[in-house]
Amino acid sequence: MRFHKICALIAVLTLTLAAATCRAADSYFGLSMLGGTQWHGDPIWYVTDKYDWWYFSVRPLVGIHRTERWDLWLEGNLGYSALEDDPDAVELGALGMTSYDFLSAGRWSLFGELGVGLGWMSDTPDEHVVDTGVLGFLDYGLGVKVRTERGLVVKLGPRFHHRSSLLKDDAGMNTYGVMLSVTK
Repeated sequence: MRFHKICALIAVLTLTLAAATCRAADSYFGLSMLGGTQWHGDPIWYVTDKYDWWYFSVRPLVGIHRTERWDLWLEGNLGYSALEDDPDAVELGALGMTSYDFLSAGRWSLFGELGVGLGWMSDTPDEHVVDTGVLGFLDYGLGVKVRTERGLVVKLGPRFHHRSSLLKDDAGMNTYGVMLSVTK
């Protein structure tokens, strides 16, 4: 339970910082999309083989370039989980995200990103897997970023998306997917 409280505190602080700094001249906006599924062979985060799902989300974002290599942004989350046997679920929330370009050459770079947030899910396959109350999100990923001549930034890479209850002890749902993001 302590982990969830720390994630909630980090999310609130990150979102506050993002909101306070997004009026700067180097702010940007864009849209990300994530699609993925559960990985039954996951040795660390794997929860159950009772449920399968596909997950899709659209994520509007607004952010700020903190330095040449470091970005900070607020990312909305409108997600849809197509559950195998149960009613499908809608997921709403917001994440405070940060990324760092750890290797760069010209317009291309490799980046790592990490974020936490809060949200809600409309339905659940099992309350012991994920609750429908207040959820905590944890996202992380790696990827390739390219800056175009027209000023767009395109990011592509794998991303892990975890959600679990902040108010109840549950295992959580995990999605392994591919993220595509375009910002201006």
